[in-house]
Amino acid sequence: ALVTPANGLYQKKDGYRFVADNSGEIAPFDWYNARFEVDFKLQLRAGGAIANNDDHGMVNGSYSLIKKIIVKVNGVKVYECGDANQCVNIKNLLEYNSSYVKSIGTNQFYYLDTNRTATDAAGGAGFKARKVLLGVSADVNTEIPLNRYSFFESLQDELLPNTKVEIEVELESDGNVVWRTGGANCRVVFTKFKLWVPKISFTPEGESLYLSKYLKPHKWTYLKEMVLSASATNQRTGTFNITSAVNRPRHVFVWISNTTNADLQTVNPFLYNTFLVDGNQRLTSCQLEIGNGNYYPETVYQPSSERSRIYRDVLKYVHGINDFNGGTLLNRANFGDIFPFIYFNLENQKQDIKDGTTKISFKYSLE
Repeated sequence: ALVTPANGLYQKKDGYRFVADNSGEIAPFDWYNARFEVDFKLQLRAGGAIANNDDHGMVNGSYSLIKKIIVKVNGVKVYECGDANQCVNIKNLLEYNSSYVKSIGTNQFYYLDTNRTATDAAGGAGFKARKVLLGVSADVNTEIPLNRYSFFESLQDELLPNTKVEIEVELESDGNVVWRTGGANCRVVFTKFKLWVPKISFTPEGESLYLSKYLKPHKWTYLKEMVLSASATNQRTGTFNITSAVNRPRHVFVWISNTTNADLQTVNPFLYNTFLVDGNQRLTSCQLEIGNGNYYPETVYQPSSERSRIYRDVLKYVHGINDFNGGTLLNRANFGDIFPFIYFNLENQKQDIKDGTTKISFKYSLE
């Protein structure tokens, strides 16, 4: 699937297709633990290696490399997510903890950012760690586990039947992956892109259990990720009609990014501008409307004056507020300055949600 010209200066950004077919076999694949293995390096767009003394780097994590992913089972599309890297970024911030990031997360090129500047000076610990690994256009070997995407995540306690699985991938643009303060424009060059899928070897007892359970109809449910973008606007008060027909929404995350940051290598699109939108323009109030006239939360959010309330509600996604064993990468400092977003929990609002006909709108005001 990989197309890399002889000079290695650029790669095709879409059209990557992986096919794994174990139809007719007895041993199933363990898709929950499947992963991409990627080798990449950072090079100057004009050719040649990046300079060691320039602050050339990349945004956080190997997941940022994949913009869109589509999964088909026996030709039937079961999962599709554009801007998948934004979905995974939010999930990682909430579901990863510091111990995981310091050990397993490093195998995913994941080093948490600590400020908005692409520099290895004091405070830019995440950027500095990634810059060291990138070196002078050094090859970086990393993994992208598939279980961060909801279809594969749902297979933690399930097994797909032996079948044909196709995965289509579109890579993110260099402008949204490279992050630098100095030097010339760069590009990310892939030199390896492999799909690894473990095959399960059964004991006699395990094979008997598998044949008795999985060779007859079996169902499970899972949530799909969807990213929808509003058009750029200068309105200080407005409504973003997120969608007019979604099937049983459960979690809604809203973040604001300045459109001037798109495809620009001197900014990081995975650091958000939700609370301080542009210069001194602040988000003063917001609320989610479900259906016609049902608002969440009932008391409108006022981000400019009550971030503790918003932060408290965000943490409810990953664990109860009194769950002392829970963990997340967010704290009040980085949530306010570089990772701000708003979360609406719709898990217990079934009375306001109708399958396939639910309208969701985000109402906001700025000052």
